[in-house]
Amino acid sequence: MRYNRRITRSFCFVIGLLLAQNIAYPQLDVRGFVDTYHAVRVKEPQDYLSSRTRIRMETMAESDDASIFASFNAIKNHIIPSRDGFELREAYLQYAAESWDLRLGRQLIIWGKADGVEITDLISPKDYTEFLAQDYDDIRMPVDAIKFRYLRDQMTAEFVCVPVFQPAILPGDDSPWALGGEIPDDVEISYEDPLIPEKKLENSEIGGRLLFYLPGIDLAFSSLYTWNKTPVISQTETEESGTKHLSIRAEHHRLAFVGFGFSVPYGSFVFRGESAFSTGRRFEPEDPDDGLFKKNTLNSLLGVDWYPGSEWTLSAQFAHHFILDYDGRIYDNEHETLATLSVSKNLLRNTLTLSTFGYVGMNNWELFNRSSADYSLTDGLHLEAGIDLFLGDEGVFGQYKDNTEVWVKAKYSF
Repeated sequence: MRYNRRITRSFCFVIGLLLAQNIAYPQLDVRGFVDTYHAVRVKEPQDYLSSRTRIRMETMAESDDASIFASFNAIKNHIIPSRDGFELREAYLQYAAESWDLRLGRQLIIWGKADGVEITDLISPKDYTEFLAQDYDDIRMPVDAIKFRYLRDQMTAEFVCVPVFQPAILPGDDSPWALGGEIPDDVEISYEDPLIPEKKLENSEIGGRLLFYLPGIDLAFSSLYTWNKTPVISQTETEESGTKHLSIRAEHHRLAFVGFGFSVPYGSFVFRGESAFSTGRRFEPEDPDDGLFKKNTLNSLLGVDWYPGSEWTLSAQFAHHFILDYDGRIYDNEHETLATLSVSKNLLRNTLTLSTFGYVGMNNWELFNRSSADYSLTDGLHLEAGIDLFLGDEGVFGQYKDNTEVWVKAKYSF
């Protein structure tokens, strides 16, 4: 199981007590789905890059102002054995009063106006076991958290506390999405224990945001004191008897940000954007002897959604990442630009959806695109097929240029 057993047992015990006192006659709703997904590499050796089947169960019990929700995954992964097993996805208690609500437990927390791009959406870590070649709903991971909201007609104030740090999941050695290269004969590599924050109250993640729903515009102001969920790699290089020794450690460090977002509808268009100023980000050096660099950054995004009618939806985004007080010894570029484009069309009385979504990294002119056709055979049964295309020689997407794949998916909801 990929979660802390002690936390889960304690949470379930508390939930049991609360349910016994406050939800004596619950209304119980049980639903779920079964899906199976299989992807084959286009290039030689045309092997399977993914082959997995999953059962998702969701249950909710409600009574008066309180409710409890839980969802579970049972997964069989034929390509990545480490992903086999049973997983508690979400499990939380929610209490809703007239002007506020409280959610306690394992939950997904989504911030920001961006679609598929991280600007202020930094609370829930990401699962990159199969990089981006899976639904974004499956990439985002839940966290054990407390979320409190104060609700007014034109304003929402939200407070979030995540007591226990949870890192992103990177592709392991058993994954075809793992990155690696040839190691020279004169280099020895060792891996140190990762630098992960201890389970102490002082290491909690704390944040909040204010949402304003004004005539003609929505505004968001946010702030978060958190950790980098995707580790940076610290390297120490030594040499003995003509052999180089490279010691590698994955590290997580404190960082904080303040953010701003907006959304403005205008006719058939919606214009949106967000920006975040972050402090304390670490960056890897070109030369391991230089150590990690600590810098501030400014991330920004502008986007537009167009709904021209006839079941068409088109969206475009432009994102920019800027490292302030840049040092030329940093491996990352001072400026990184990313564009996305999404187009979808519903056909055959909304039983068929054709869609494409693509990322373009402009620094290295690299591309990742997912195009698919989703056909609703019945209300509960969907059949889907598509292609994931990787292009480029460098960069985040270019490194997977040999992983272009075609895939099929079936999903039955009940």
